Amino acid sequence: MSNGGAPSLVIESLGDVRALRGQWAELASASHNVFSTWEWTSVWWRHFGSGRSLDVWGVRDADGRTLALLPLTRERRGPLRIVRFAGHGVADELGRKLGILAVTTAEGFPTEGGDILGA
Repeated sequence: MSNGGAPSLVIESLGDVRALRGQWAELASASHNVFSTWEWTSVWWRHFGSGRSLDVWGVRDADGRTLALLPLTRERRGPLRIVRFAGHGVADELGRKLGILAVTTAEGFPTEGGDILGA
């Protein structure tokens, strides 16, 4: 069945973050944005990750080529479960564009089990 020319994207959880370092560096280099690097995210995580879990999601095209990595944190505040991009707050150079991509490309992603997707 044809999708009318719309690109086919696969969004999936990628598991072990450490195994993604090379791929992450390649994508970050192409973005020319220090806030999208492995190094920035790992430093942010060490300083601000307490009380959160970290999940990295990949966006791949139909050929299996990785187009984007979405490092997301999950936390609970009172009755709410919150999913945000790693680096939010001190590194708000990523959020809005990636947030729109995440919300519009896959219904239920990545807030499954979460109440709020904060960009």
